[in-house]
Amino acid sequence: MGEEMILQAMELMHEQTDAYRRLDSVTTQLTTALAQSNPESVASIVRAGESELLDMRARLLRLMFKLTAFADMRASTPNQAAITAGTREAFSKASSALQEAAGKYQRSYGRAAALAINGTIFASVSIELFGIQPTTYRAPYTRRGEGKAWV
Repeated sequence: MGEEMILQAMELMHEQTDAYRRLDSVTTQLTTALAQSNPESVASIVRAGESELLDMRARLLRLMFKLTAFADMRASTPNQAAITAGTREAFSKASSALQEAAGKYQRSYGRAAALAINGTIFASVSIELFGIQPTTYRAPYTRRGEGKAWV
């Protein structure tokens, strides 16, 4: 029973590793779309990434449940047969691959986040320093045509 739970957890880890790779690809596409200033692409890429993240969260909960159930079972029956060496090695490899994929995604995420944040700062500073013509921008809480704030 314990080995079966570990094998199920390993399968979830493999799925999560593949999901991290897909998310890394989506994040790389997002970085390109942000650099090219392509709002339509950004919107569709963000939707794809959100969908992947939602699936990943659900899978992570299932993985945590499997590992918690395994730990609880091992604690309640300490005399149970040990997990085979092959299963331990496969679990270790799956865990390492998952950590590697997560680390690679984290680097891609950092690049995309820096690009998005710097782009936002640049746009805000440009608006503040150089302004936008009153014909295209109306400050919040102003009356039409007066350009003055009303309280």
